[in-house]
Amino acid sequence: MSNDFISLRIEIGHGIYGQFDFDLDEITLGRNPDCDVILKASGISRHHATIVRRDDTYYLKDNDSRNGTFLNGERITDEQILRDGDKIRILEADIDVSICPISESAGVEETTIINFKAKQ
Repeated sequence: MSNDFISLRIEIGHGIYGQFDFDLDEITLGRNPDCDVILKASGISRHHATIVRRDDTYYLKDNDSRNGTFLNGERITDEQILRDGDKIRILEADIDVSICPISESAGVEETTIINFKAKQ
C-alpha cells in the first residue's frame, strides 16, 4: 500500500470543475465510460492517458491519442514521472497534480465525469 495519494484539480477554460483524490495504482483519463476521469469532448480519445503508480512514484503516459497529452507544456511521447505541482493538459482540460500523504485525503473518488465542448 502506498503512503501517498494523487489529487487532480481539473479546470476547463476558466471554470474549475473540482478536485478529485485517488488512491489507485492506475487512473485512466478519457471519454470512455470505464475511465476513472471521464472527459467528454470529441477531441479526447476513449482512453486518452493513464496515470500509473509504481513504488510510490506516479507516472503519466499518453495512450497513443490523436491530440496528445502535455506535461508542463511539453507533449509527451513516452512515460513521464509526475511530481507534485505538475500540470497536465488534455485538449482544453488543465489538470493540476498534487501528491499528498494519505493522511490528508478527505476521501477517494471512483469515477469522475466532466462534460465540456472542445473549441473547433
